[in-house]
Amino acid sequence: MHASSTVDYGIVLKGPLVLELEDGQTRELTTGDIVVQQGNIHAWRNPGSEPALITFVLIGAHVQL
Repeated sequence: MHASSTVDYGIVLKGPLVLELEDGQTRELTTGDIVVQQGNIHAWRNPGSEPALITFVLIGAHVQL
């Protein structure tokens, strides 16, 4: 798990991917899904057998970590 002091915009170019949050919640994402995060603690998993691809735009922010 990790966090960063940025606002992150992620676009899944090839899925599936699973976003796991600090409290144990998960979100299954697939090609075309978009996720926006702001300093939350999270991890990424690829539940498939093929490589997944996601692109991010990170914008510096004052985030309490």
